[in-house]
Amino acid sequence: MKRFFVFTLTALFAITCLLVGNLLAWDSSGDYGYADMPFDDVYGYVYVTVWYEPGVFTAYSSHHFFLDNGDDLAINYSYSFHSEVNGPADIEPQGKGDAGQVAVNQEALDSASYSYDMAGKDGNFTIRGSSFLSIDGDTDHDGEIDAWDSWSTPPCSVDFEL
Repeated sequence: MKRFFVFTLTALFAITCLLVGNLLAWDSSGDYGYADMPFDDVYGYVYVTVWYEPGVFTAYSSHHFFLDNGDDLAINYSYSFHSEVNGPADIEPQGKGDAGQVAVNQEALDSASYSYDMAGKDGNFTIRGSSFLSIDGDTDHDGEIDAWDSWSTPPCSVDFEL
């Protein structure tokens, strides 16, 4: 009976370690809310999530921005998404950005997802992601930009070992 008990405890410990060792590691952050004066009715947000999935040896990042112009003038915007994996291997960062204009009572949004195949790589790695959105406008209608605001995600990263 004693051997059976020791064997059972050892097996349960091994299974628990296996399951805990393969847990999905992730982090996410965002920034959202109404813009400051004079853009009282402009709402925006940016979001980023990064994670590493050990079963498929892949690191991921997912990015999003949204902008709702409830103001009485067209709003210029620009955004950028950035993702990178740092570690002993050279891995090309990924990202995108664009700019445009949102008319009165209109919306703008975009999303992007990136993945990094980590199979065959060894060492300690970190995946980092960020999203940024800025707006500006000619609030006094004189032809020059005189107001701006922005949303930016706080640092978002996940460490993982291969």
